[in-house]
Amino acid sequence: EPFQVPPLPVPPSKPPPPTDIPIIVELIETGPETNVPPPEPPKPKEKPKPKPEVKKKPPPTPPRPKVEKAPPSPPKPEPAPPILLGGGTPAAARRAAHIADGWFPPLDPRLWQPYRDECLALGKPDPGAYPRQGPIFLWVSKAPDKDWERVVPHVLHQLRSYSEWTVEAYGKPAGPYAVDITEETVRSSNAYQVLTPEEVLALAETLGDESVLYLSPLLAGIDPRLASGMLDLYEREVHPHLRRGVSPRPPAA
Repeated sequence: EPFQVPPLPVPPSKPPPPTDIPIIVELIETGPETNVPPPEPPKPKEKPKPKPEVKKKPPPTPPRPKVEKAPPSPPKPEPAPPILLGGGTPAAARRAAHIADGWFPPLDPRLWQPYRDECLALGKPDPGAYPRQGPIFLWVSKAPDKDWERVVPHVLHQLRSYSEWTVEAYGKPAGPYAVDITEETVRSSNAYQVLTPEEVLALAETLGDESVLYLSPLLAGIDPRLASGMLDLYEREVHPHLRRGVSPRPPAA
């Protein structure tokens, strides 16, 4: 006989749930007649408060510069010191007669007569003959050798500058700047001298009346502190002992 698959057993079905079990549905009512409070409505969201505006401080005002009062003007000397004009040509000599109180030629007697003639032509007092001249540069010192080393670079600078200018004007060095300019030639020329107070007084006595002495304390950039010390020495030990003649300043009109 052919093989037959026996039928599978059918599981018993579950009995339906009993219908006699009550199903209770609780309805929760709310309202004024109940004890259950109503749910609170959602609170509105508060708007963020704006941050207070912070006022920026203005930048500090810079302090005003302190204005100091100008020192009082020094007293005017009486009589006023004469103002001399220097130069190296006859035209400059005549110009000095018009606008200056005196004439300062660079140790060249030939330039004195044009100045004298122009003064007389203008009706001014006769300046007289060419005065005897002291050195074109005079420095008063307690230590001449030491101070010569300090001032000689300035002396050489002045002389070489003038020499270059005369070359530009005349094509070659002229006047007192035509010679070879070295420290040795300058010191041996007697035109630039560094002397003690006693030597300056002796020089003045040798020159005698109708003579002049020149001081150039700030020649060609000399240190003002050095110049001030020299002038102090001159004021203390030279000036009070000099014989002084009549000022070349003409009388006021």
